[in-house]
Amino acid sequence: MYRKSELAAAAAKAEQNRALQNRAFDRVIASQLSKIKAAAPKKKVDTDEEFKIKLALEREEAEKRGGKKLSKEHMKLAAE
Repeated sequence: MYRKSELAAAAAKAEQNRALQNRAFDRVIASQLSKIKAAAPKKKVDTDEEFKIKLALEREEAEKRGGKKLSKEHMKLAAE
């Protein structure tokens, strides 16, 4: 038969192993989550004002590149 001290030592060893496994698992998961968060798309534009500013900047860049020019009617519609 096992002595109580041997059973307690075995239980303590098992608990220690379980704790080590849990820490290792948490470390792996944490690194994977940080990689996923880094690769996640950036925050989307939330407000209408930010969206209008973004469109205006893109429009200016497009005008600098050349190509089709916007008519007065198109500019009026874009301003609305």
